[in-house]
Amino acid sequence: MAQTRRQRRAIGRGRQRSDVENDAEELSLTETVVEPYDFDTPDVAEVHQGETGAPDRAIPVDVVNPVRVDELPARTGGIFSRQVPTNGHRLLNGDPRRKVATIIPISGDLRIGDTQAGALNDGAGAVIPQSVPFLYSCSDELWAAGVVATVEVSVIVEQWAR
Repeated sequence: MAQTRRQRRAIGRGRQRSDVENDAEELSLTETVVEPYDFDTPDVAEVHQGETGAPDRAIPVDVVNPVRVDELPARTGGIFSRQVPTNGHRLLNGDPRRKVATIIPISGDLRIGDTQAGALNDGAGAVIPQSVPFLYSCSDELWAAGVVATVEVSVIVEQWAR
């Protein structure tokens, strides 16, 4: 009974405790732990985002108005030039972080393919004419070969993550 009277005196006569007072008491009994997180380097599972079980169900969406979409800039990139012979050369390695690569044949026509055989054989790969930029937005490796002679190729690579 003495404890009840003390509580009433602290709170005030006939007044209930406010939400702020209740929250303050609850927070005084908790402990906050903050751990560092490296936002620039995702792990492989996050990059691939593979499914681990049954596929998720589709969520129905009804778009009523136009939706604004803004493309985010690439986080990092690189620029290089290579001499590509007629017997094939791996121009790009497979990279899941790659957003897009721009390939520009400088000194002649270039044949590309997803394998070395695809870059060498007629009809298996694609031919890029001299000085025509080609945007490669796939994360697989890319092979290239000069169609007639060794070709200088400039490559600009953009990556979505470091």
